Amino acid sequence: MTEIKNGHLQIPQGTEGMYLEEAFRHRKITKHIENIFTAWGYLPVETPVFDFFDTYSHLIDKNRAEQTYRLIDREGELLMLRSDVTLFLAKQMSLALDEQDLPVRVFYADTILRYESHEDISSNEFFQSGCELIGKPGREGDLEIILLLLSLFREIGLREVKIHIGSRSLLNSLCSGFSKKQLKRLKSGIDTRSRDKIRQLFIETGRTPEDSDFIVKLLMFIGTALQFKAFIYENKSGISSETLREINYLIEIADQAGELEGTDSFRIDISEIGGQDYYTGIVFSAYVENLSKAAASGGRYDSLFDQFGYNASSVGFSIMQRKVEPLIRESSLYAPPEASQREKSEDFSTAYKRGRTLRKDGRSFVL
Repeated sequence: MTEIKNGHLQIPQGTEGMYLEEAFRHRKITKHIENIFTAWGYLPVETPVFDFFDTYSHLIDKNRAEQTYRLIDREGELLMLRSDVTLFLAKQMSLALDEQDLPVRVFYADTILRYESHEDISSNEFFQSGCELIGKPGREGDLEIILLLLSLFREIGLREVKIHIGSRSLLNSLCSGFSKKQLKRLKSGIDTRSRDKIRQLFIETGRTPEDSDFIVKLLMFIGTALQFKAFIYENKSGISSETLREINYLIEIADQAGELEGTDSFRIDISEIGGQDYYTGIVFSAYVENLSKAAASGGRYDSLFDQFGYNASSVGFSIMQRKVEPLIRESSLYAPPEASQREKSEDFSTAYKRGRTLRKDGRSFVL
């Protein structure tokens, strides 16, 4: 008998298994989320498990490329396993859609496969559910997606959610003319909230110390729409017309979302810049209690479909569903049903007939 190495009895990093009650809850939660998407007029899509790596290589950064599982097919083509549903979805929908189809609303719920660090398990993602609104540019499309995300979290029982809204286009207006290296330094400074590094970078690129101080304050701002308006009013003399246009748009989104669902659910967060380079407009993340990182993230990307030969705007989000599920584990809505048991005195035929009657009434019965 061949001896199996202990390491091979483990599953590869970046994958997971689910069993029994946990798997039942996962399926119930997924079904509930899918029903919510359907109620908003979204239809399902299925993306392939793997695709050609070269199709996406220019759209993913070095770190994401290193996380991607790759393999060679029988013809020698380099393939990649699905590590980002949005990219695979954008290509598939670009091939399937015509202009007269727009706007199109789609949702997905599927596994993603990527290598994750053994040291930082908080970053692990194995399953994403999400949606895309394709072909609806502007404020109404952005609002629909943000309000759908908030509604979804509330309906699955996570009511204490805060959606932080930022803008990649606002960031782009501040760092026009930056090199790729400078942009990378800026994003790193924002991620680590390093005020000194951000200030120094803008001074190096020709901004005055006063302008740089304001930009640092702007990029570090997190607060309500009312607080943001007060902040901008105090500093508006130093803001370019392009940046002010992006700021006003962000305020419009936050104001209207707050009017519809309550201002306490939304924060303007200029440090929210989106984790993917293909974002072009608003970006946002949802935060819930007892979770150290965002439970969902999304934004607008009006140029991504162009990469696959199809011109369409799009906005959407992905929920890190396996991170969220433990937070709603106690909900009876997703618990396995209690099954009636066969009596010791019952013979098999009697128990089978009783079980058949109970199952017709929607109950569970164990022979």
